[in-house]
Amino acid sequence: MKLKLFPLIFVFLLISCASDLSQKQLNHSLLYSQSMYTIEVTKRSVDGRITSHGAMGVVVDRENDTCLIATPAHVVNFEHHNVEIIKVVPWGIDEQTKPEVLYADLVYNDDVVDFSLLRLDGGDSCYPVLIDGHSVYGLGQNSLAHGYPKLIFNSVEELNKSVSSGVISMRVKNYFQDGLDALIFDGRVSPGFSGGAIYTTSDTGGDEEFVGMIIEKLNVDGYQDMTVVMPYPVIRVLTNKALARIKLEN
Repeated sequence: MKLKLFPLIFVFLLISCASDLSQKQLNHSLLYSQSMYTIEVTKRSVDGRITSHGAMGVVVDRENDTCLIATPAHVVNFEHHNVEIIKVVPWGIDEQTKPEVLYADLVYNDDVVDFSLLRLDGGDSCYPVLIDGHSVYGLGQNSLAHGYPKLIFNSVEELNKSVSSGVISMRVKNYFQDGLDALIFDGRVSPGFSGGAIYTTSDTGGDEEFVGMIIEKLNVDGYQDMTVVMPYPVIRVLTNKALARIKLEN
């Protein structure tokens, strides 16, 4: 009897472990797809002309149904323009289903370090970026960048999700204010990738891990495809600073 029960117990344990792994992968996939948002900013110039552009943002904090989305300051702040509307949609939502459009408010802006926070009320589908205890990523780490660029085809303008692959190719010391370092991503990006999340990729099927947020292209003579990434530890420092400022002002 014992010999017959052993295979059954072993099979049960295998099924249980596979179920736990599947649930973990499902939860991670949910966090991955709903921890970043596409952003569409509509702005009005002083002469009344209305234009729009795409960008990205990453969820850095959530309290009840209020989410905070980080994005570079240049995405939502323009000289001689007034921002009219900031529309956001979770990355994981299928655009073919005509998802509900959400509207975010600018609550913090720092032009010096190019960092801002958007507040999304009623964002019950957003989740802060998942960090598995990593703060340093080795050079050569395969990664994916996410963007929301505007394409013009047959005289029709349309915003589209886009991804670009590359590696973390360099660390730049003291790039940001207060001596904070930046990372360099060598994949090709276009306007609309600002604020885009950089996630690691794995050839073995491992979970994606959040590396940081795209800030800008680095224009250096003799170099191509160098994109500045604000790593998560810097994002966390700036978010805490912003939250303290918001609390003080309120």
